Amino acid sequence: MARLSAPRVLIVTVNPLSETSNNGKTFASFFKGYPQDSLAQLYFHREAPSSDVCSNYYRIGDEEYIRYHLRQTRLLGQPATCEDAPQMILPARAVNAAKGFELARLLRALAWTRLDLAAPGVREWLEEFDPEVIFFCGGDANYLYRPVLRISDAFSAPLVYYITDDYVLHNPGAGSIERLKRSWTRRLFKQTADMSAAVITIGEAMSDTYRSRYSVESGQLMNLVELPRQIPIYADTQDTPAVISYVGGLHLNRWKVLIEVADSLTRLSAAGQVDAQLDIFAAEIPGEAKKALDDHPRIRYRGSVPSHKVPEIFRSSRALLHVESFDSEARQATLLSVSTKIPEYLSSGRCIVAVGPPEVASIRYLADSGSAFVVTDPELDELDHQLVAALLDVNQRTDVISRGVRLAEKNHDGARRRRWFHNFLSSLRPDVRDSRR
Repeated sequence: MARLSAPRVLIVTVNPLSETSNNGKTFASFFKGYPQDSLAQLYFHREAPSSDVCSNYYRIGDEEYIRYHLRQTRLLGQPATCEDAPQMILPARAVNAAKGFELARLLRALAWTRLDLAAPGVREWLEEFDPEVIFFCGGDANYLYRPVLRISDAFSAPLVYYITDDYVLHNPGAGSIERLKRSWTRRLFKQTADMSAAVITIGEAMSDTYRSRYSVESGQLMNLVELPRQIPIYADTQDTPAVISYVGGLHLNRWKVLIEVADSLTRLSAAGQVDAQLDIFAAEIPGEAKKALDDHPRIRYRGSVPSHKVPEIFRSSRALLHVESFDSEARQATLLSVSTKIPEYLSSGRCIVAVGPPEVASIRYLADSGSAFVVTDPELDELDHQLVAALLDVNQRTDVISRGVRLAEKNHDGARRRRWFHNFLSSLRPDVRDSRR
């Protein structure tokens, strides 16, 4: 397919493009190789961008928003660069503590409903860039939806609405404030989907659910990785020590499942079946988890790891672990989302072990494709059995890894999927659309 000329794309998200943080890394992977002078990002976080995919950033964080409304400045927001230090009017500890309270999050969202993207500063920046297409991922930042729709209308720029996590399904176990916020987001979600040129989700489970429940049609664009020409398959159990590595967050009670896996390794060692260790690479340990992880004889907590070191961790691991919590609240929160780490796992050529509820999208994705040793029932015998197979059975490992490689090539090949996405964005340019009528 011939490459169409690249329209000017305005990326509007909460987080900036990033080389490390989950959503920012995902967005950056979509636009890698896109003409840099045809990209700009408007974002709403104190974090500084850390991706060179784009060079034209504009930030409106809490600090900029407060200054503007207190009339300490006549401009809303400011241009940002990768060298910027975060703005710190509000102490980071206070901000993080407030995130733990539903009422505080709701009050913040209500305060942000005064957001006006035609205000001085951001207005001139938008006019100078003059977007032709808008790529928008708002998540549960309810206050962004209507201002973004107004930008789309003002510039006659088609809107591509991208969804990574679910914030709209009914959650019967949620408190009254969370139910109110989801109801608010659900109305905006439907309005935005109806007014978008395209809706794209993180995976098939989300697309199927939104089609059946809300009559929203969507395509899928999953997290992308750079694949080598040929992914080696590391199935030989003699080439690495018996180490299982987990790279990811410990929130949403994932740490409890990691303890269960480590307990299984203890049983297997006592039975003389395999002497294995669980290495955990995570930036933060929830307070309640610290003692349990520190005291476990089969766990080594290795702290955070820079992205360029992750392939080295994979190479020194016999298996890679993905977990999702069995707790009801966490199950709802992760129901339709596919973890950003899974494509990296699949493309590593290493064996994957996945433990979690069968209905959660990440677990379903690996189970349906046969690309991991999957445990969907936290019964001791099943967990022990799958870990032994994953660590010792060369034939099963070969089959599972091969399926994972094929899945990576099909859904996560950065070069191929970006080519499709960039051409799709180009097809939305007004001159291209008009010529096709």
